[in-house]
Amino acid sequence: MEYSSVKICSEEQPVLVKITSGDKPNISNVTIKKWQDIVDIISLTINVPSALIMRLKANYFSVFLRSNSTFNPYKIGENVKLHSGLYCETVVGTKNCLLVPNALKDPLWQKNPDIKLNMISYLGLPIMWPDGEIFGTICVLDNKENHYDNKCVKLLELLRNSIQKDLQLALDERMLEAKIKYIQATENKLRESEIKYRELFNNMRSAVIIYNVKNGGKNFIFEDLNKAAESIEKINKVDVIGKNFKKIFPKGLNTDLFKIMKHVWRTGVPKHLYPTFYKDYKMNIYRNNYYIYRLSAEEIVVVYDDISKSIEQQKTISEKEQIIYKTRELEKLRTEFFANISHELKTPLNIILGTIQLNKMIIENGENPINREKLINNINMEKQNCFRLLRLINNLIDSTEIDSKFIELNMVNCNIVNLVEEITQSVAKYINNNISITFDTDLEEKIIACDLDKVGRIILNLLSNSVKFTEPGGSIFVNIIDDKDYITITVKDTGIGIPQNKLNTIFDRFRQVDKSFTRKNEGSGIGLSIVKSLVEMHKGSIFVESKYGIGTKFTIKLPAKVLSNGNIEENRILNNTISNYDEKVRIEFSDIYKLNALSS
Repeated sequence: MEYSSVKICSEEQPVLVKITSGDKPNISNVTIKKWQDIVDIISLTINVPSALIMRLKANYFSVFLRSNSTFNPYKIGENVKLHSGLYCETVVGTKNCLLVPNALKDPLWQKNPDIKLNMISYLGLPIMWPDGEIFGTICVLDNKENHYDNKCVKLLELLRNSIQKDLQLALDERMLEAKIKYIQATENKLRESEIKYRELFNNMRSAVIIYNVKNGGKNFIFEDLNKAAESIEKINKVDVIGKNFKKIFPKGLNTDLFKIMKHVWRTGVPKHLYPTFYKDYKMNIYRNNYYIYRLSAEEIVVVYDDISKSIEQQKTISEKEQIIYKTRELEKLRTEFFANISHELKTPLNIILGTIQLNKMIIENGENPINREKLINNINMEKQNCFRLLRLINNLIDSTEIDSKFIELNMVNCNIVNLVEEITQSVAKYINNNISITFDTDLEEKIIACDLDKVGRIILNLLSNSVKFTEPGGSIFVNIIDDKDYITITVKDTGIGIPQNKLNTIFDRFRQVDKSFTRKNEGSGIGLSIVKSLVEMHKGSIFVESKYGIGTKFTIKLPAKVLSNGNIEENRILNNTISNYDEKVRIEFSDIYKLNALSS
């Protein structure tokens, strides 16, 4: 054999080495034991003190295995940095055999006399993975000059090849393990998919039946069906699997369904059917959304829904809709009746009220002094009852307009604080029986968009309720709180309160807490329902808190929004004459106080 030329690796001319990638398999203990035997055999056969397997790392060589020779100075795990003149670098850099008979004659070592050599001669071969990457080297070293004959090189090549076969086996074993893991993972996924499919199949609301087609389309054998199919068809899966369609549904062979099933099987073209009624000795039902398709050359699938209950429910719904329609028509007639009669009552009532006011003016001017005091009392009584009727009619009209969606809001930007305060002050001077009324606010101004008249109506109604159900010596509190996105208005009293079982109906139409004919206070029972409707028309909310015998608190929340192009219209309220509010208060309080108490 012709030896490779001696190649010297120096710091000035380093050999570039491709480091083994980190995804290579580990060397098993069995293989390591085998390699240990190899280096021991080499050491004994060639008769040198050192035989080594060196492992190439990122920046150094490491002693992977060493022969158990007596004078072997190297230790397992010992590291030598790259580009340090190590001959193993030249072996892996050139991927060739390297023979150095006497390192003392090497110029590299002659330039560095201080370097102490463990060994004098060197013979090494590269060890490579199957993909060509470097594992390391196998080498022998002697403490004297040694030219190593051809037999030594042959032996080293033979044992090196054995090591490389072990690396091939290690790589193959790792690939096999990875393949086994992949197969196992795939099998697990298939099992999970099978479980999910079975769960989905069995828990579908639609019926699913799979048929196995035999004898050229003559026989359709039940292969599988889900729980919905069992329930709809009133059959048991165990009893029908493996049986022919015509045995389970004898008359089904003459239906369009069976003909379509055969057509789909022959052509492979799916078919969708619309709602159909089927009648058999086992079937007297409606079917819907039939979808039939070929699953394979010998299988077809039929998916459908049972709409028998839906048909019956639809009939019931249609009947109820007729009843609802008739009820709505009657309600519409009732609403129109109230609207008409309200206007019919209001027109003569205004005439009567105007005449009474004219008579009062004549008497007050002294034109008719006879029985003047008695006449005035009678007129006051008539006027008070006119106000009461007017209040009732106004409520009926508003209630009707709300139901008919005829009522509209005239939204303007205004200072809600001033508005509520003005209304409260207008009411305060008409309250007697030693009932105190207090207005309080945590802010002086808050501009929001609202309907001034409707808000006034809301506050007046709540105040009249508080006065009506508060005993002499009691108190009423009106508060305004700024909740950023909302303005909260509360009207609280120390009145008789509302029983707990009546709170959930307090805003219902025509509802009253006390329905007896001997109740202490009058009222139609629609005022609070109108208040609730007006609040909700403002996109607000209202709710009540009460303890019977202690008092009641109404809370209103109105959105703190403004009109982008609106003007502040608070002067429209504040500049109204007090008499306009006086009349509104008199009408609202007409079923609480006698007219002489309301007259200024």
